[in-house]
Amino acid sequence: MTLVSLEPMFIKVYRDGAFTGVQRMEQADGLTFLCPKCFGTYQMHWIRIWRPHVSTNILPGPGRWEFVGTGLSDLTLRASHTQDLKTESKCKAHFAIRNGKIEML
Repeated sequence: MTLVSLEPMFIKVYRDGAFTGVQRMEQADGLTFLCPKCFGTYQMHWIRIWRPHVSTNILPGPGRWEFVGTGLSDLTLRASHTQDLKTESKCKAHFAIRNGKIEML
């Protein structure tokens, strides 16, 4: 599965936590995309992640991720301690995004 297949969108956040889509990774404070574990099911939901410069007052948190790559097709998400994403949603999805591909863990 690829990140592009999960309808991803780079996003810009406002102080109140509201966000809007942006075209380029350089403009983005975060990323939103459909959950790879629940994709195609009636339980499908969105995942939102933030880059390190976004205040920890903005949810979800506390994790913050560096964007490595040139765009959505080759994006790798990396944090100082891990590359894994573990959601706190009901599905408890656990995965990594490396070079634009979803790796379920």
